[in-house]
Amino acid sequence: MKRYNDGDKNSHGVIMNGLKIYSNQNAIDTLLNMSGSGRLSHSFLFYGESGLGKKTLAKFLSMLILCEDRQNKPCGKCNPCIKILSNSHPDVILAQHYGKRGGFEDRMLKELSLDAYVKPNDGQFKIYIFADSDNISIKGQNILLKIIEEPPPHAKFIFTASGKDIFLPTILSRVTAIPAQPATREQCRTALIDAGITDEGLIDEVINAFGGNIGKCIDAARNEDIMKAVANVKNVCKAIISRNEYALQKALFDALSDRAAAFSTFQMLTLIMRDAILYQSGANSQVMGIDRTLSEQIGGKFTIDVLIAMIDIFKNSSALIDRNMSLPLISAKTTADIFAAL
Repeated sequence: MKRYNDGDKNSHGVIMNGLKIYSNQNAIDTLLNMSGSGRLSHSFLFYGESGLGKKTLAKFLSMLILCEDRQNKPCGKCNPCIKILSNSHPDVILAQHYGKRGGFEDRMLKELSLDAYVKPNDGQFKIYIFADSDNISIKGQNILLKIIEEPPPHAKFIFTASGKDIFLPTILSRVTAIPAQPATREQCRTALIDAGITDEGLIDEVINAFGGNIGKCIDAARNEDIMKAVANVKNVCKAIISRNEYALQKALFDALSDRAAAFSTFQMLTLIMRDAILYQSGANSQVMGIDRTLSEQIGGKFTIDVLIAMIDIFKNSSALIDRNMSLPLISAKTTADIFAAL
């Protein structure tokens, strides 16, 4: 089994086999070791925050499974690897999402379960990828359970999701679950430069905001609205820290400029409170999204019970957006709920 040499990596650990993988070296090593010993599982779950490279890991694993080079898997040069890189391999099937919430249609899951018994077109295996599975239903999981419990020898299944708790215990017991990991600051910088983002000030700004999450860093660098939203969220947090009710209501009013911005605001605020809980619990989280310093200040200011209460408030406020309540009313109610919890 190949171990990547200096020709395969740059100084920041980028693996070059048609793919650019800037972090997740532990996951890569695990997959290589399993493949090298002939112990690749029939089902995998890559889990972690959006932007950490889970779908890239799924593509890497697909190449590892179907690569024709016996000594240098995945080579990135053989016909199967090239087809996987171009998303055109007939035996790599990506399950399509359905509906506004992005789940999977029951009928489609049943069809894929039946299709798994059909032999591959080109190679030894067929690979079914269920990316962004956060909204997979319990019924949908039960549809897939039988095929995952007793898969045909040529079928492999790959899931990606934000966390393991989305899945039934019966599913989890039959998959190899591997966490996606954040990148280092230098790996983030390399990824941003490779993506065509060269403004050093902007690079520092997005890395400071989103830490080791390369996907979020790139999205923010390419979208001014995201960085404006980050600035608004920081103002909300500063008002909470100072217990300034007027400043909080104004910051929330500015942040909730439209429904998309409102959803994003409450999502980012939830991440900050989560990271504050991690900080207060003594966890050393590399992810620390939005602003590590701010999360630490909040974690040092409020009890875990208060932080959990604020997460619940943001969840309830997001639900009010779905119910078409006016954004100024949501801003006022969220402010009142936060000060009742402090």
